[in-house]
This record gives sequence, structure tokens and C-alpha cells, in this order.
Amino acid sequence: MRGVGRAVFLIGLALSVAGALVVVALIWQILDPAAAPSGERQTVDGSVEVSLEEDERRYFFIPAEAHEDTGRDGAVETSYTPLAESNCTVEGPDAEQLPIRGAQTITEGGDPHVADDGFRARETGTYTVTCDPTPADAEVVVAPPTLLVQMQGRFVWLSVASAGVSLFGTACIVGLVLWLVGRRTLKRNGAL
Repeated sequence: MRGVGRAVFLIGLALSVAGALVVVALIWQILDPAAAPSGERQTVDGSVEVSLEEDERRYFFIPAEAHEDTGRDGAVETSYTPLAESNCTVEGPDAEQLPIRGAQTITEGGDPHVADDGFRARETGTYTVTCDPTPADAEVVVAPPTLLVQMQGRFVWLSVASAGVSLFGTACIVGLVLWLVGRRTLKRNGAL
């Protein structure tokens, strides 16, 4: 029992420490926007080349009009009405079209822009984005997801890492108890 307890304790301790380091790194990225990958915003004038790593995302942002409404609880809510359509196509190693979930907004040149389409790079490489906006003079900006969307993935991993720390911490405590009980039993029987 002493040997098994020691092994469970040491494995649980090592995995708990590793999990705790992952948790700290994720919290650091969540709290420090500079640590979040932000990429670059690029204005599309006909077409533009975008270099991406595998699984990176880009959205097509178009001009929008902001509307502020005061809710029943007194909170101010902002909604956006798109003033254009991006009509963008993507050529490159392997692009997957992304559905737009929620309001993806940025401010470009002091004006609000909302995402109306986007893509994910399935492979690392250079992608050519070509846009034919409606109306033709509308500005289309290719940019990474807003910080909130980037953080959602980190919150999922933070939850998984925290659960792992809890599980392995429990294993560590159980292993310590088994180790100490086994040691005490051996001392009592004169074998230690």
C-alpha cells in the first residue's frame, strides 16, 4: 500500500503542478490582451494577400451604423446595421467559410464595422482575399476575430485545465493518505 500510495501521490503531484501552470498561463492570456494573438487588419482594395497559420480565422468587416437603445433595466445596448456587403472570395491552400456568430465589431478610422463573413485557414499559407463590395466604394477590412471571440476558446481550455488540477489534486491527496497509512502500518508491525 505504501508503494502504490507513493506512486499515486507523485504522479498526482506532477500532473497537478503541470495543470496549475497551464491554468496560470491561460489566465495570463485572458487578462493580458497583448498576449492574445491579434494579427493585422488589412483594408481590401480589390484583393489582398493574408499569411495565416493553421486554424487562424479572419473576418470581413464592413461599415455599419451604430444604434444605442436603453433597456428596461437602464443599461445601454448597442446594435449595428450593416451599410454594405463584402462579397469576398478566398483562394489559398485550404479555406473554410465561417458562420458569423454574435456581433463581431471593430472600429476602423473612427467608424464602426461589423463582420458579415469570414474564413478559417485549414492549412498554413498565404490566402488571397478578393472583395467586390456593394456599394462599390464600401471599405472592407480583413481582420482577426474580436478579443471576446478569441477568449472563448481560452475559457474552454481553462475549464478543462481546472478540472484536471482538481482531479489530479484529489489523486495526490489520496496517494499521500495511502502512503502515510501504509508507512504507519509497516512501522507498527516493525517492518520499517
